[in-house]
Order: sequence, then structure tokens, then C-alpha cells
Amino acid sequence: MNFLAGMQAIPQELYEAAEIDGAGTLQRFRYITLPGLKHVILVTALLSTIWTSAALTQIFVLTGGGPNYATTTLPMFAYLTAIPGTRLGAGAAIAMLMMPAYIALVLVLTRYMLRQE
Repeated sequence: MNFLAGMQAIPQELYEAAEIDGAGTLQRFRYITLPGLKHVILVTALLSTIWTSAALTQIFVLTGGGPNYATTTLPMFAYLTAIPGTRLGAGAAIAMLMMPAYIALVLVLTRYMLRQE
């Protein structure tokens, strides 16, 4: 849905002008579509990263962390440390360590998006 909305926001006149100038399909994609979708791609990647790393319930129900902790994410590790491991302080510390990484990721992407405008 994000990409569809981004594609609809790109003016059709750009594609028509590129076609008149003799641009091929790949050139139109590279020079019109990708730059027009740049912010959509960045925001979608950021939200997907945050949502995927917070997928505690699905991983716990499906694999329980997997064989040899192969599918364990940081939220899963924090939960396993705090609740079954009965180390609430360590679990809370692990959970708090995730926040600076998310903040850094948001700041880097925001700075990149603002610099490009």
C-alpha cells in the first residue's frame, strides 16, 4: 500500500516527458520512479525493521526461540531472561538497550531524508 501511494504521487508528466525524450523502461524506473519512491522506501524499511524486531508473540508461539536460539530476537531474549530466567533486572536492561539503537536508526534516516530535500 505504501508503494502504491508513492507511485500515485509521482506526476505522470515526468513519465510522458521521459518517453518523449526516448528514455527506456529501465531508465524511467531508475531516474523517475526510484527517486520518487526514495522516502517511501526509507520509511517502509524503518517501520519494517522496528516491527520485525518486536515480533515476540509470533516467534514465541511458532518456535520458542528455535533450535539453539536461531530465531531469537532481542525482545525475545529480554523476555526469556526476565520471566523464565527470573532475572527481571537483566531483562529490563536488555529491553532498554534496544531503545538507543532504534533512536539512532531513526535519527540517521531522518537526517538523510532531510538532507536530500
